[in-house]
Amino acid sequence: MAIKKYFVNKPKDGYQYDRKENKYFSWGYDIWLNGERVQERGFLTRGHTEEAVKALREDAKNERHGITSRKDTPFLIELFQRKLNTMTPGPERARAKRVFKVFLSLLPDKLKVIDLKTAHMNDYKEKREADGVKHSTIKREMVPIIETLNNADQYFIELDSYRPPRKPKLSISKTRKTTTITIDARRKILGYLFTHQKDGEDRRLPAARRRVGLFLQFCLLTVSRPGEVAAIRRSDVDMDACIILIKGTKTQNEKHSTRELPITATMREILLERFEESPGDYLFTKFGKVTARMRQRLKEACEACGIKYGKFDPDGIIFYTARHTATSVLAHSNEVDTKTAGDFTGHSDETMTLYYTHSNAKTLGIAGDVLEREMGRKLLDGEFMESEPDKKESRHS
Repeated sequence: MAIKKYFVNKPKDGYQYDRKENKYFSWGYDIWLNGERVQERGFLTRGHTEEAVKALREDAKNERHGITSRKDTPFLIELFQRKLNTMTPGPERARAKRVFKVFLSLLPDKLKVIDLKTAHMNDYKEKREADGVKHSTIKREMVPIIETLNNADQYFIELDSYRPPRKPKLSISKTRKTTTITIDARRKILGYLFTHQKDGEDRRLPAARRRVGLFLQFCLLTVSRPGEVAAIRRSDVDMDACIILIKGTKTQNEKHSTRELPITATMREILLERFEESPGDYLFTKFGKVTARMRQRLKEACEACGIKYGKFDPDGIIFYTARHTATSVLAHSNEVDTKTAGDFTGHSDETMTLYYTHSNAKTLGIAGDVLEREMGRKLLDGEFMESEPDKKESRHS
């Protein structure tokens, strides 16, 4: 690969002046690609030239293997325009348009969607910080950008396997959430998520809702953080021993980083269904992460049931509320001591071990029974479990 400076004697757009050579120059490349010589000049830096060559070689390799070429993927401005075209006129569309315009002004011209980096997202954050905007406002402004990137495949089929860059971290003072999901709210939300196909509805939506319903209920049954349930793999489940491993995503305490929990009746039915329906290694998600679409399904369920939703609303419900709810149920149960509750939830805080008692398989089993009774199959009188567990169980036995 030959990357070098190209000199000219007269001023030219995009060329810089070299005092030593007393000439104008730009960076460029002269390479062989698929048996053909390819040349290009006019780059401002060597780094830009190297990136261009790397992209060319990657495109050539993709073409040989029948993969969509970089040159065939859309520009970011095209993606944003497609998003705006689907939005109804109003304040939300006007806000998204304003955010898109500011974001694009900070990026190189004609940037491909697949070339967008986390550094570009950080540029927007730093720009708005310099404008004196609060982090909570910046986070709201980033919503249409992140939402569009997460759903890029809906606007361009070429982006079917696209993975968006990580969003910038914003330190926001948290409002202490004391909300739990009441028994009435649990019935309504799960009832909505487990509904059959509605008239005129895409046949895939009921299955998508159901996956979110099973995910939410599994969070309730295991007192787990959403990320912990999203990361459950097939290998974490031992049906014969009726044990599931929940790997912690927050605490670094070795004792509480991995929890070994008993599998209750409803947990077993859910796991059997996910073993059969899940195409990959993860049982509840595709890549082991909670997605924006899953959150959107929960939001739709809450709104349909007249229940507040949202991370920044003290009374709003999110997936993490399930952990608060199940923890409260265990803490207020006379059947489970605090130490056992702490082992079940994975809390290492000393307030969870006030009784100085020791949990064992029996007390953990009791804790599982309490959660099964409060969060399990009887919650909807067994109606939502449309599958026939006996048949499914026989296929996995």
